[in-house]
Amino acid sequence: MDVSLTRSAVLLAIICGTSGCVSRPACDFDVLNHQPHSGSAQKFEVELLRRLESDGRVGGPGIKVNLIASQIERSADGKTGDRFYYVVADGQNRFVAAETCSDGVGDCAAKAADLARSACKNLQE
Repeated sequence: MDVSLTRSAVLLAIICGTSGCVSRPACDFDVLNHQPHSGSAQKFEVELLRRLESDGRVGGPGIKVNLIASQIERSADGKTGDRFYYVVADGQNRFVAAETCSDGVGDCAAKAADLARSACKNLQE
């Protein structure tokens, strides 16, 4: 076996292992904020866009994440936090999934991004 070919294969395996050469679904993601006046909704929108930007592909299957509402809630122990309500739809606005999350802007945006990626993957299967 050619030593240079073996070295190339090992190098590629190392690079892929560290940089994540795992194939992710590529969809044309769109985020629609139905509460543009809300500061927490704006933060959620920006964070979600940031998380999806590397997975997007113009011309790919369309996936829309609709941020329906962001509201402040008070827990039983008196602490307040934001709850986000969002709906994922395909490019023809057909319902795919709906979720609610109160784990903070970053974690909720991550969950919404995962849901959008999952919907994209399902469209491509």
